[in-house]
Amino acid sequence: MKFPQKSLFFFSIFFLFISIPAFSFGKKDKSETAEPAQESPAPETLEVKKEQLKINLFLDTAHQNEKTRFTWQNTALTYKDYFDTVSGASKVHSTKNLREFVFDKTTKNFQIPKGLYCLCLFAVASPDYLAKDTFKIAQDGLKLLITFTHRGNEYKIESDESGIIHVPESFSILIPENTAPKTEETPADSTEQADASPAHAISEFKEDRPETSLKTIFTGKLKTTYSAEGIFTLKGTLKLTENKEPEAQPNEESPASEIPETDTVEMPPSETPMEPEKTK
Repeated sequence: MKFPQKSLFFFSIFFLFISIPAFSFGKKDKSETAEPAQESPAPETLEVKKEQLKINLFLDTAHQNEKTRFTWQNTALTYKDYFDTVSGASKVHSTKNLREFVFDKTTKNFQIPKGLYCLCLFAVASPDYLAKDTFKIAQDGLKLLITFTHRGNEYKIESDESGIIHVPESFSILIPENTAPKTEETPADSTEQADASPAHAISEFKEDRPETSLKTIFTGKLKTTYSAEGIFTLKGTLKLTENKEPEAQPNEESPASEIPETDTVEMPPSETPMEPEKTK
């Protein structure tokens, strides 16, 4: 059976019409469907607001002196305070305001060394606290070593050879640790008596720097002077900066793995020294 020539012509046109969309709507190239690569987000930069803490302290460590005072200021306010003999406290409660200013309420930590805050308290407190807290200053040229205790903690502040105190690097603190074991009931017939005084671990001074949980802390330099008459001054400006962890100091001692081991040479049996014969 033969198809008419006209029918074959229309059939060919129809075949081409349905085959072109099939080819045009086929699978696309992977390069066309692939999503663009997402760039990794840039690390967030911490914006530190411009804030400062200016300190000016005058402390007579030998006598009760009307000039003994503590002045501090930030970018907004200034506080000038001294000990009020009538009330027995500071005149304008500047250290309370200082605590609120440098105490981070979120992490509940100081943005300055605790020893620096406690040092400022002496200028607005009764001179009796110098003896109660065993306040001492040792001087070697311009270099000062300040030590005192406060509420059970021991503080140490050491300036450099030029009398500069670096904040927070110059501050150390020793917090005693109570390691007394839980007491057990002593038998009635036991002759041993339990020690009533709690045992304390042997602690060492550690850096008195703000906690690493804080994003910003106050850093800078404070100039000190100390006269033969016992007049101590502290003056300088601290700035709010990003709290970066201190760089690890290289260990001067060589680790055990780097110490060369000496080779032990064993003597052959023929060269082993003989014990001398005993004479009969």
